[in-house]
Amino acid sequence: MKIDIHAKNIRVKDSLKELINSKVKKLSNFHAYILDTDVYLRNEGEGLKSNEVQIKLNIKNQVLVSKEKGNTFEQALEIAVGSMKRQLKKAKQK
Repeated sequence: MKIDIHAKNIRVKDSLKELINSKVKKLSNFHAYILDTDVYLRNEGEGLKSNEVQIKLNIKNQVLVSKEKGNTFEQALEIAVGSMKRQLKKAKQK
């Protein structure tokens, strides 16, 4: 599975890239036909829940999107991955 990380207005640390890759690769356990994945990171200024993570996952005949905000990118990533797991389970049942 190919994973592309796109960042807007921030520099992504290697540790965050590794975390994203490990979390997103685990999503392949929930669906066999994941073609590629795009992860978008965006910082919307200062304040609570200003960090946004969007996961766009291309599976056979479908595109799934999970967009979540959090205080940190790690927190937003956890929420987005959880949401994507639920979507993948539903898509697999169809």
